[in-house]
Amino acid sequence: MNKKLAISLAVLVTVLLVVIYADQNNARKTLPQGLAPSPPGTITTIKPETPGSALGTYPDQPVSSVSSSAMSIKYLIDHRSALDGKTVMVKGFVVGNWADARNCPNPDLVELLCPQPFVFLSDSTDTNRHPYYDLQVRLNESDPGYLIGQTVTIRGVVEGSKEGVMFIKLY
Repeated sequence: MNKKLAISLAVLVTVLLVVIYADQNNARKTLPQGLAPSPPGTITTIKPETPGSALGTYPDQPVSSVSSSAMSIKYLIDHRSALDGKTVMVKGFVVGNWADARNCPNPDLVELLCPQPFVFLSDSTDTNRHPYYDLQVRLNESDPGYLIGQTVTIRGVVEGSKEGVMFIKLY
């Protein structure tokens, strides 16, 4: 397997694990009205999600014009398809920093789990925030990243579709 394919596969697996973990944590916190958590050891049936990514079920609105001032992370994600290919500025809190290998999920597996430097931005640092509203920002290899909790404004290009969004920092 060539290195690029292995890296791409590792990124995909990592993103899927983050989404599954976040979804499981969210499912534990909010149950539909009238339902109670199952006792430990009880088998329960969960209705599967509709095909496509979970973000595909979230708002994806049109825009009439692109603002020259910094926009919120939620605004960008809620308008991801309309902003696809556009150069914009976003402002948010750094909630994850994979630009520094010490912050990767497993520093011993940097090649697999952090193959390319990323930071994750959100409108909030609240640990109970919705994980689908964290924006993945791709950095270049020489970017040192940012401090967790730091408020930043970043200019970049949106790669957005109904199913997902990523932001590529411009230098």
